[in-house]
Amino acid sequence: MRLSSLIAAAALLRLIPPPASRRGRHARREGGGGGSAPRPRRYAPGQAPDYNALCDATVRHAARWTLAYEPETAACYVARSLIDDGVVLAASDVAELDRLLIEFVPPPRIRPYAVDPEAAAMARASEQRLLARMMQEAAA
Repeated sequence: MRLSSLIAAAALLRLIPPPASRRGRHARREGGGGGSAPRPRRYAPGQAPDYNALCDATVRHAARWTLAYEPETAACYVARSLIDDGVVLAASDVAELDRLLIEFVPPPRIRPYAVDPEAAAMARASEQRLLARMMQEAAA
């Protein structure tokens, strides 16, 4: 019984066609390769003329800035601050933008603190005690 079921399974496997082969995108076509796709462009439209220098500057300043190329403006190399939303620097040359980013000192950041009324009262009382002690020492 087992042998006959194995033979039947083998016969069924021979009747089932093999799955279509999965070729990569770049595999050669059988039959001469007629109708091939057009070759890709060597550059993307709007790519920066000094793309390698822009990539280097982007990596160098990635912690604080995001750099972009905007060809429709006169100062086409633009850096936007990741820390301060309103700070944008632009230059017409990548080297100049790199120097600007190195020398740029961001504005000081003022952090708003919530004032605790009890803590403020304790600080005031402490200052008053300190002043009173200093006045007593000066008088003596």
